[in-house]
Amino acid sequence: METTVDTSSQSSMAEHYNNYANMIVKDTTAGELQYKSVTPYDVNVLITDNHYYKQRLEKFTDKFNKIEENLTEDGWFNPNYEKSEVLADLCEILGITPSKTIHFSGTMSFEGSIEVPFDELEDFDLQYLLQDEVYMTSNHGNLDINSYEVESVSEDN
Repeated sequence: METTVDTSSQSSMAEHYNNYANMIVKDTTAGELQYKSVTPYDVNVLITDNHYYKQRLEKFTDKFNKIEENLTEDGWFNPNYEKSEVLADLCEILGITPSKTIHFSGTMSFEGSIEVPFDELEDFDLQYLLQDEVYMTSNHGNLDINSYEVESVSEDN
């Protein structure tokens, strides 16, 4: 038995809305007509995805059009136009900042102190503790510390 819903008001539709009710839809994405059972949730996902992909397509179309506009005799093919200017224009259009990865190594010294109970002193291993507990990190978003090692630990008496 089918229920007739008054679709003239939002409140009436919301009252009868069931996110998991099945409905039959036509699907022609495979090139031939098929009928599929879907839920409103499935349709909402497709609508959201469609909106996202439409925005992405518009964004990339705009970038492509800007690049195409510069591929003229008065633009980037002009002999007076420097390669560096073309690259700068491309980076601006594409919204990228060229960068170079610089690999580095260095030496770091540190000092510190730790309280160790007398009854644990006999088994205490400062080298082992520091290797397990001291670490290096960075607060800079583009700086990666790939490896580090604690070496030459000595106790000052």
